[in-house]
Amino acid sequence: MDIGPNDLTASFSNLGILHVTKKGVVEVLTRRLRDERKRQKGAHLNLTDVEDGSVQKEAKELGKAMDLNIVRLKFTAYLQDSTGAFTRALKPVVSNPIYDSKSPNASNLKISRLDKTCGSVLGGDEIFLLCDKVQKAQLS
Repeated sequence: MDIGPNDLTASFSNLGILHVTKKGVVEVLTRRLRDERKRQKGAHLNLTDVEDGSVQKEAKELGKAMDLNIVRLKFTAYLQDSTGAFTRALKPVVSNPIYDSKSPNASNLKISRLDKTCGSVLGGDEIFLLCDKVQKAQLS
């Protein structure tokens, strides 16, 4: 990850996203929720049967409501404590939705030409994107 020195923007090279099929969602969510509960409880402690049942129920509910065509990235920054370790977590920030190209919310337009390739730093320039194909369903 690279962070810009002046504008505090971040860029991520080689970022991967785990693809999960609809059938595998509950299994992946269950594993991640279990790991999170163990981390909160203490990594050396196991979950009770009641806690494990609660995790499985939560994973099933989340799986029903989850749209697999949308990804959001969660970022958490950590501050140094008095020993120099990064242990103090700041409030997490979640990115805007990133849509899969197959998602009905995603734009399936292919940009074929621009009327300008640059503009004034003062703004005010209109730049037109000319697209190959517009799906009829997106127009209505």
